[in-house]
Amino acid sequence: MPNLSNPLSSNNSNSIIPSPKTIQFLEKTFHDYIDKIKILNIVLDAETSALKLMDYEKITEILQEKNSILNALNIIELRWAELETEEKFSISTTFKNLFTKSTVFGELIAISKECKEKNELNGILISHLHNHSQQMIAILSGQNIESTNSYQPGVSSPSQPNYLARA
Repeated sequence: MPNLSNPLSSNNSNSIIPSPKTIQFLEKTFHDYIDKIKILNIVLDAETSALKLMDYEKITEILQEKNSILNALNIIELRWAELETEEKFSISTTFKNLFTKSTVFGELIAISKECKEKNELNGILISHLHNHSQQMIAILSGQNIESTNSYQPGVSSPSQPNYLARA
């Protein structure tokens, strides 16, 4: 935990400095935020595994957990925005000044990037599974696959990207 004696005095003397109570709240919620991002990273790994196994029951459970984490992150971000408006300070400058000498900011950036990449991969897997399911439904219902699916090898559309063409 950074030294709070005067954590914001260094760079921006023209900025409004949040109250000590607000600084304490920001530090706590920032660490809570990082903890939730770490949990999200683990959940995304579990989602990838469930998608690869096509375990739809597990996928449903994981999606509920993922939504819960994302909602919690959103609540923290909304509270930060409210505080920023109420106390008229810059949250990004405050975080920069609070955590400049710690590795926590770099850790957040690295984990966030990893989560983004995993989420994009899972999106690709979901798209592939959706296309596969649509094809199976078409086959089982006796429909011509070409007439029910806009997927065409080598051609992608904004609504259905052709990820398999890149493989």
